[in-house]
Amino acid sequence: MVHVISIDLGGSYLKAALVDESARIIRRLTLPTSQEGRSGIIQQLAAAVSELKYGYDVGAVGVGTPGFVDSRAGKVLRATNLPGWTGTNVKAELSRLIDLPIVVENDANLAALGEAWVGAGKELDNFVMLTLGTGVGGAIYSRDTGVWRGATYRGGELGHSILYPGGEPCACGQRGCVEQYLSGQALERRYSDLTGSKANCEAIFQAALAGKELAESLVQQFSHDFAVLLASLKNMLDPEAFVIGGGLVHLREAWWFHVKEAFYRECMQSEGTRVLPAATGNNAGLLGAAALAWDLVRGQLHESYC
Repeated sequence: MVHVISIDLGGSYLKAALVDESARIIRRLTLPTSQEGRSGIIQQLAAAVSELKYGYDVGAVGVGTPGFVDSRAGKVLRATNLPGWTGTNVKAELSRLIDLPIVVENDANLAALGEAWVGAGKELDNFVMLTLGTGVGGAIYSRDTGVWRGATYRGGELGHSILYPGGEPCACGQRGCVEQYLSGQALERRYSDLTGSKANCEAIFQAALAGKELAESLVQQFSHDFAVLLASLKNMLDPEAFVIGGGLVHLREAWWFHVKEAFYRECMQSEGTRVLPAATGNNAGLLGAAALAWDLVRGQLHESYC
């Protein structure tokens, strides 16, 4: 029986899995991402593939990576959270070490593909994916055309749309990006600025649930900012749904109701668009990479990858 291998590369961890045709994960690995630069990461990817494929017939490998990705060439055009990763042709360099077909895509786009395959988006014709974690990722998905990449492979970078013009500086070089207000790092930074002490996102959300005034205020501002973003995206794209994933969605008890309430209040034409939590959790990227690898095996890969 043929399987595929999927890889979800992050700034801190590399996740890899052996996946069957029904999206079942047979084997998996989670490793700290190599700190030895480009060559170290490529060697680590190849080693993960070799370990997972041992004893199995593998048809293809799907790789998800942070950054702007030329999916046709399999090349990372720009990456801010992996030193030396900008300019890496992942497909070409990995092909020198493993003898398998390879497809490469941006990690947030893969999260959307995973949700479209077996998650909250599997019954939807189109949706916008937002991933809230250390940063903010995004993807725009249509079942007819796949993920929207734009003219220079920068489409769907919703974390770098402008929420507050002239606001907080962002690593991308702009000011006021969504990522500086809706990410886990942003929430923790705002808490530290106001209190002079540190707390992680979970502690902040738990404090809000417990009725702590400062935490409640932060969560209310977070919810309002998120609702404004959703309202703008609704008016621009009119999707069937917003699918929300990433690490912060697991803490949504503190903010989910407030975001939906504010969205329906802020957006004059909110009807017809649902707000849904991602269903595949931390496996979204792995399953999206597997979905692409299966398309490669079947000869059904979208023309934008070929």
